[in-house]
Amino acid sequence: MAKLNYKIRKSNDKSGTIQLHYNYGTNSRLRYSTGLKIQNMKNWDPKGMRIKNVVEELDKNYINNKLDLGKATTNHI
Repeated sequence: MAKLNYKIRKSNDKSGTIQLHYNYGTNSRLRYSTGLKIQNMKNWDPKGMRIKNVVEELDKNYINNKLDLGKATTNHI
């Protein structure tokens, strides 16, 4: 069974880049940078794999929609 996760790769400051981690098979995995950025690491919900609903994150709705689209796409594979 394939499994998709989103994780944050830390930058030098408080921000980070969202990465896609896709595990399939026994020892097969793919790690890919989505190019989407988060302003502050504390605004990331690791359990829900989404940006929290805070004013500080200006593009939170756009990014969360992109992340949801990625999950929906991999569910059909």
